[in-house]
Amino acid sequence: MKKVVLCILDGLGYRSESLGNAFLDANTFAIDKLIKEFPNSKLACYDNFSHLNACDSESGHMAIGTGRVILNEFDILNGSISDGSFYDNSNVLEVVNFVNDNKSRLHLFGILSDVSLSYFFLLIDMVSNFDIPIYLHLFLEGEGVSPSDTINNLEQLSSYIDGKNCYIATISGKNYIMNDDNDFDKTKSCYDVIFKGIGPFNSDYKSIINTSYELEIFESYIVPTLVNRNGIFSDGDGIIIANFISNCFEHLFSLVTDTLYPYLDFNVYSNIKCVSLFPISDKVKCKSAFSSFYINNTLIDVLSANKLRVLRIAETSKYSCVTRFFDGNRDVTYGNVSSICIPKKRIDSYDMDPSMSAYEITDRVINLMNDYDLIVVNYANCDMVGHTGNYDACKDAIEVVDKCVMNLYEACFNNDYLLIICSSHGNIEEMSGNGKSYIGNTLNPVYFIVCDKDYKVRNGNLCDIAPSIISILGLVIPDEMTGNIIVY
Repeated sequence: MKKVVLCILDGLGYRSESLGNAFLDANTFAIDKLIKEFPNSKLACYDNFSHLNACDSESGHMAIGTGRVILNEFDILNGSISDGSFYDNSNVLEVVNFVNDNKSRLHLFGILSDVSLSYFFLLIDMVSNFDIPIYLHLFLEGEGVSPSDTINNLEQLSSYIDGKNCYIATISGKNYIMNDDNDFDKTKSCYDVIFKGIGPFNSDYKSIINTSYELEIFESYIVPTLVNRNGIFSDGDGIIIANFISNCFEHLFSLVTDTLYPYLDFNVYSNIKCVSLFPISDKVKCKSAFSSFYINNTLIDVLSANKLRVLRIAETSKYSCVTRFFDGNRDVTYGNVSSICIPKKRIDSYDMDPSMSAYEITDRVINLMNDYDLIVVNYANCDMVGHTGNYDACKDAIEVVDKCVMNLYEACFNNDYLLIICSSHGNIEEMSGNGKSYIGNTLNPVYFIVCDKDYKVRNGNLCDIAPSIISILGLVIPDEMTGNIIVY
């Protein structure tokens, strides 16, 4: 049986145009060599989802690991809106009625983007029927290094709530709630602004955005800022967490709904109601409006059932992508599966050290290689450095990854492993175009390289990777996997 290393180059997509393409502009001897010498194709990212803008790491890794088209949160929301159940959800109404009875305030938390804006409108309309004060705590994840898109979204929202009993309370970068690095100092700075009123204050959201951009602090990293002093949370208030995407708000609200961290001086609330649109985690004690989809018979399920040994390895920022999301949005423990999380280096921004932990990851994989039948390794450099918008740092990042790929390929060749290279989405291949700069994920296809001349490959989708690996390993592909075999 052939053993396999699946190498995920997070944030590297395919694009033929050279303008704004940090990958084509960099020295990538190893990847260029592998593309030239071995069978390769292109995989579509967005075709794995009915929602066109779902090219995020979480959804991409779910497609890779589960081998099927993913029903995501937006699909569930849209279905509930179509059948009317969105407006009659008992868990949401419980919070709204609690606020109404207490004559208190409702706090609506959510990530603001082009996609989520319309859902904010629906939630605001739903709550406005009760004539209770609504305070919005907004987290930004814009796609460009120009403030116009972000300000445009805020202007649309501000215009929509004009005349309603609804107000923007705080603005923060998404990085402060995603917090995959377990940096609680970062989480606390967000908590202090929202729940204590401690931190920067600026009632002009345009000034917040423009000033941040002048300091080269872009959307996801904008410092938590209080916009309306009346929006500071108080005991007796209600919370709706509009978590339109997975893997957000866990760290912030584990501090609000539990007492796990008393040494960090967090407020303890005895009289609040909290609901999230989708389950967050066991650490967050609040009901959810909708159930998350459950996926079984994933790639790792199949390998585990066949007693094969698996290793997953990534650094902190992408660890959940090769574990929880790779397993279908589940936290699963397998007896024959090992998972290694390489801690993030203590730096303020990823472009300060584009190498991140890539060399350490490579060394660990090579040293442990012969102990496993499948190794899933994630290099997060292109994605995380790409989000900073620093073009030169992105060139450095892919050059570091390129060196690691060559070391990994040589180790695979010497130890009879098949190296397969892919990505979950693009980023650094399109940092500018059409007169605009980008710091977000792209909708471009990604490279798919099978480093063995005895194989042939076809173009396909991310969801084709799992069934193809199962076929290579000589195992039975479960009926639940809708992806195709594209390696033969």
